[in-house]
Amino acid sequence: MKEKILIIGGSGFIGSHVADEFKKAKKDVTILDKKRPQSILESHKYLNVDIRNISKIKKILKNYNSIYYFADIADINESKKKYMATINHNILTLSNILAECVNSRIKQFVYASSLYVYSESGSFYRASKQCAEILVKEFSKIGKFNFKFLRYGSVYGERAQSWNGISKFINQIKKKGTVIYQGTGKEIRYYIHVKDAAKLTLKAHNDKINEKSVSIFGDKPVTVDQLFDLLFEIFGKKKKVKYLKKTNSDDHYGYSPYRYMPDESIKITSNNSIDLGEGILRLLNNNE
Repeated sequence: MKEKILIIGGSGFIGSHVADEFKKAKKDVTILDKKRPQSILESHKYLNVDIRNISKIKKILKNYNSIYYFADIADINESKKKYMATINHNILTLSNILAECVNSRIKQFVYASSLYVYSESGSFYRASKQCAEILVKEFSKIGKFNFKFLRYGSVYGERAQSWNGISKFINQIKKKGTVIYQGTGKEIRYYIHVKDAAKLTLKAHNDKINEKSVSIFGDKPVTVDQLFDLLFEIFGKKKKVKYLKKTNSDDHYGYSPYRYMPDESIKITSNNSIDLGEGILRLLNNNE
C-alpha cells in the first residue's frame, strides 16, 4: 500500500510547516485539525475534525498508514493553569487515538515531543510529554506499529503562537521598547527556525532512521542575553531588559533541561540551517 500520511494537528505552528515540507517532497499528506491552517498550499488535503470526536477519527484512520501527531497543548503556562484540560487533551485524548491506531492497524506513529522530556521543569506540559512517550511505546507493543519521538527544542519563526519565546520578546520590544525576563539572561538555548525543524523532520522520515527518539534543535548555543543583544540591534534600539533573576519561576528550564533520562536519542542536523539573525528578520518581515 502506498504511504499515506495523516498529520494530526497540522494547522499548528510546527505541524503546518512539516505538512508544507512533506507536500513539497510529493508525499501523500492530509492535515487533520479543527482549525484550517493560516497558510495552506493549494494542493494540501484538509479534514476539519475535532480530535475528541473519536467516532470520526476511527473512520478516518483506516485510510492512512502513517500518523504524525502535533495536537498537544504546548504552552507551559497554559498547561499549569489548566492542568486538568492538559491531562484530558495531552494524555487521555492521545490514548483514545492510539487505541484506534491499534484497531486500524496503522504502520507508524510519529509523536511530536519536546526536549522537556529530559527535564524536571515544565510543569504539566513536561509531565504530559513524558507520559505520552510511555503510552505511545506501550500501545505500539499491542498494535505492532513502528513509532518515533521527535524531540523539538527552541523553535521559532513564522506562524508561531504569541507565547512563543522569540515572538513574545519581539512583541514586547515593539510595544514597550523593553523586555521583562524571569531569569538571569545566562540561560542557554539552541534556537532553530521552524523551516529547518520541518526539513529535519522530513530528513528523519526519508532516511528511515532506526532510532526511536530523534532530537531536533539548533547547532549553536545562545544565551538569552545574547539573544536580546541581537534583537535590540535588529530593531536599532538601546537594549533595555529587566531581569527578575528568578530561576525556573515560570517553569521553563534554566541553563539546561537535562535532569531526567528518557530513552536515548540521536540528534540530526542540517548543513544549510537558517542563521538566527536572518531567521528573526524573516519573522519580522512576514509579520509586518
